[in-house]
Amino acid sequence: FERAGFHGIEILSRQAEPWQVIDGIEFRSLTVRAFKGKQGDCWERNQAVIYKGPWRAVQDDDGHTLYRGERMAVCDKTFRLYTDSSSPYHRDLIPVSPHSEIPLESAQPFNCSRDAVRDPRETKGLDYRATVKSEASSSCSTDSCC
Repeated sequence: FERAGFHGIEILSRQAEPWQVIDGIEFRSLTVRAFKGKQGDCWERNQAVIYKGPWRAVQDDDGHTLYRGERMAVCDKTFRLYTDSSSPYHRDLIPVSPHSEIPLESAQPFNCSRDAVRDPRETKGLDYRATVKSEASSSCSTDSCC
């Protein structure tokens, strides 16, 4: 499947008992789901994803390593691939879009061979200094357990 250009390859079910055994070789049925459509150029648009876990790290079919809880830099193509609601990845990731959108026609090439943590200043902008105070009273007190 991978060599044919598929991604997000999952085994959905595996037959418990073989349907046939020949010379000690067991033949079983597998149901596999795979997706097409990850071709394209890699453009820098200051996007990131955060892998939720449970593993410490995971590696996709293209060799991108995502570390649990870390804001990982990804190109626009990978960001869309990971975060589209129909993708097999979106439930495991938190998308981090840039504060100021970079138009695709202004984007620079992205080096997809790197596994880099995306500094928050990259997605928010170097001059981002907002302060937002909660209007609600704090839910934490000396009597609470938080």
